[in-house]
Amino acid sequence: MEPKIAVLGLRDLSRRLRKIDGEAAKQLRIVFNEAAEIVVSDARPKVPKRTGRAAGSLKMRSTRTAVRIAMGGPRAPYYPWLDFGGRVGPNTATAGRSFGC
Repeated sequence: MEPKIAVLGLRDLSRRLRKIDGEAAKQLRIVFNEAAEIVVSDARPKVPKRTGRAAGSLKMRSTRTAVRIAMGGPRAPYYPWLDFGGRVGPNTATAGRSFGC
């Protein structure tokens, strides 16, 4: 499940800012990026490192109404294993690795 922080009235605020000045609403995205950068910069040093690909895969994705932090992807598909743990070896049930929550 994806953790969320909801801001009540954000859509209304964005709509009203757009009426005042089209550029003012776009500034919300910049504020979201600054908030997400705080989370990413705190999380990145805590990611286990061998090559640095997993830590480097932490990315911000934002719009005018939302921000997300993405991790893993094609360069670090093993990120869920780092995040949730698991086992690798001959006694595991699925193709050499299992994911646990």
